[in-house]
Formats: sequence, C-alpha cells, structure tokens
Amino acid sequence: MTLSNPSNDSPLSYGILAYGNSETEMPMESTFSGNEIYGISGAAISLGSYTYSTTITGNDLHDIIPVDFLGEQLSTGVQSEFAAELNISGNTFGNLYIGTSLLVSQGSVSDNTYSNVVSLHTATHPSYVIFDEDIDWWQTFSTLDYLGQEIVLVSYASMLEYAILSADDGSTITGSDGNVTVQDCTGEWGGSAEVDECGVCSGDNTSCADCCGVPNGDNSSCGGSGDINGGGIDITDIIMVLDAVLEIADLDECEAYEADVIADGSINILDILVMVQIILGDDMARTNNVATSVELIQRANQLSYKSDGDGLIGFELTLSHNGNCEFNLNSDAFVADYHTSENTTKMIIIINEGDDLFTSTGDFEIIEVLAGTSLSAIDVNITIIPKSFELGDAFPNPFNPVTSLSFSLPESQDIILKVYNLQGRTIETLVNGNMEAGYHSVVWDANSYASGVYFVKMVAGDYVNTQKLMLLK
Repeated sequence: MTLSNPSNDSPLSYGILAYGNSETEMPMESTFSGNEIYGISGAAISLGSYTYSTTITGNDLHDIIPVDFLGEQLSTGVQSEFAAELNISGNTFGNLYIGTSLLVSQGSVSDNTYSNVVSLHTATHPSYVIFDEDIDWWQTFSTLDYLGQEIVLVSYASMLEYAILSADDGSTITGSDGNVTVQDCTGEWGGSAEVDECGVCSGDNTSCADCCGVPNGDNSSCGGSGDINGGGIDITDIIMVLDAVLEIADLDECEAYEADVIADGSINILDILVMVQIILGDDMARTNNVATSVELIQRANQLSYKSDGDGLIGFELTLSHNGNCEFNLNSDAFVADYHTSENTTKMIIIINEGDDLFTSTGDFEIIEVLAGTSLSAIDVNITIIPKSFELGDAFPNPFNPVTSLSFSLPESQDIILKVYNLQGRTIETLVNGNMEAGYHSVVWDANSYASGVYFVKMVAGDYVNTQKLMLLK
C-alpha cells in the first residue's frame, strides 16, 4: 500500500506514515518491524513532525522510486522531522539514494545492512542522532536552502565518489578510517595541485620571483655583477648600460639591478667605470694613483680636463646648446658616446690619456656633470675660459670708496691694470704680471684719494682698454 503526503502537495509518498500535531499530541512508543517495502515513490517509512520513542527494526526497505525534491532526486528508506528517541537498527536498505534522512531529530542508527545506497545516513547539523555503523563511510557537510532557510546537512556516503558529489566546496570529507580528503587549489578533491609562494595555483614560483629567482625576494641575493646579458662582463654589457644612461634604450628591472655595480640605486658613469676596469684589469686601469678631483676647462667650442691622478676617469655630462650643435669626441677614449634630444645632449666619456674630451660646432653650457674613477665619484670644478680679452664695467660706479674691476683672459697673458688721475699720472697699479686664462676681478680701495674722476686702463698683449671711474665721498 502507498500513502500520499496528507494536507500538502509534496511529491513524496510512503509505505508507512506516522506523525503528530504538536509536542503534546504525538504518537509515542511505536514499533515498525518485519515489513518489506518497495516500489513506491519517495520514502518507505516516514515519521512526520512530532513522534516520540519510535523503533524501526527488522524491515527490508528497497527499490524506492526517486522523486524530485528541492531540485534533487530523492529516495529514502526512513525519513523523519522533529523525532525524538528514535531507534533504527537491524534493517536492510537497498537501491536507495538515502538510507535514513533524519532532520532535526534525536536517536540512533546502528547495525543495519546497506546495498547500493548512496548516502547511508543524513541529518541536520549539529546532529543529535548517533550514527554507529561498522562499515566504511565518508562524512560530508553540505548546505541546503530548505523552505527559505539555509540549513547544513551532515551525511555519511557509502563511497568517496558519492561524498565528493555532495560536499560543499571548501569543506572536508572525513572517512571512517580517519583519513581526510580536501580540495586542492583547482577545486579537485584529493588533488595534488598547490598554491605556490606567489599565491598562484599550480604555479612555479616565478610570477613573484625577484631578479635572483627568489619568490617574494628583495634582490639581495644577487645583482650588481655588471653581467647584464649573461656570459660574463664584456663590451655588450657596457653598451647596454651606456644606452640606458644616455636614454637611448631602457633596461628592464633585473638588467638594471645587474647594471648597478656600485649598488647606489642608480645607473651612471660610476657603474660603467667599474665594468671597464673589470674588463681592462687593474694594470690597464691604473688604480695605484687614482684621481680624487678633476678640473673641466671649457673654452670656445671645446672641453678639456686636468686631474690630480692617473688612470681611468669617467664623465657623465648633460649639455644645453642650440639645435644645430654637433660634437666630435676624443677618438682615443675607451668609451665615448652621446645622445642628443632637441637642445639637450647627454654624453659619456671614459678616458685615461690626453686632455681633450670633445670639440663642438657651437656654444654649449654644462648643465650637469658627474665624474669618477673605478673607486668612487670625484670632485669636479668647472673653469670657463673666455672667448676674448675684455675689461668689464666697474661695480659700483660711481663708488665710495671701494669698487670691483673684472676682466677676462682667453689665454695665459702678461697683464697690466693701472688707475690714473685726470693729469694722466699712475696712482695705483692693481695688476702687473702673468695671469692664467679665465675670469678675474680685483678690488680698488680709493679711501685715501679725493672725490673725482679717475681712469682704469688694462693692457694685455695687443688688447688695450680704458674705463672712467667716479669716486664720490
């Protein structure tokens, strides 16, 4: 006989149905034994809401026809809701989706026999039903939307494959032998894929590796070798760094880390100098008497230098000029190259012999300069040599009683600088002797002279110039 579910439109029907109306009106101490129930849709034995002290034993419950319930196929040997003191033992369950489905119930399930049952036992979690079967099972947890409420079910599958089908993602499956099965990072249960140190599933630790190949590293275990492209330091490495400094081409992060030979966080002439020294060796680089300072001498359309030591000296220059200016670099330099962009030129020169650095076809101004040896950066002084002899305007003029007289020499020259009164007599000789090329100035203190007009006269070779001075006291 098949019983339908009374008073609702549930698709489930039953071989045996027992239920109460409330906690005070319910069937108590019922026993269902010796029944064979099969061929019905839904559940063989159903205990609806509110039953107490029910015993189900010695029954053969098999081949229940599955029905669609909450979007899942369901065929159950015994099901219950709000059942207390329930004892299910000594039964045979066969060809079912679920052996016992006991929701919000309390009792025990033990000593039953199962054949081709997907889930031996299912209960709401936390469960107050003792499941004590001496067979292999795999415990799973799954979440179900039941009548608008989210409930958690604990189930005991008869095979690991069945457990995998019902378990929530991210949960665990625990076998009766204590073994635990979890998902790997790809979602495969029992899989071997792992998240690498970069946080990438099945990764090889390369996505977050530093330039040394260390995952999440800080580049501290390598770098600074100068060997940018592998195979040892050679001219190709120098060219790569040279192009980077001259802004012709960029280095990637790891190339730049290898190029930073002196480990100061930047790529410049100092790194190139060390690389050149490594290639040439200490003897060729002359590291015994290393310069500590250098003077750059800028003449009309020419730049030369003087240093206080021997060996390699490197210059990294930034020049400003008009757009038509071209440069001819010293051909004897170990490294010499430049790159021009509009009115700005970046230049690298490494040299150890001679004084000249380059000549130009037009005027230029040194905007930035960094000079160094293979050991360190060195001090740089810039001397600009004038293009011509010139006596500058006295300042202040008129004055009282001190004024400054400036003049320029394009070359080393004997010079006479004298002050005359209105009668043409020499009253003060400010300079009389040889002076180096450059810009110079002297001060005339006229405190001992009366107010009036005076003249200052400069003679340097063929150059002669006179300027009127006004002393006002």
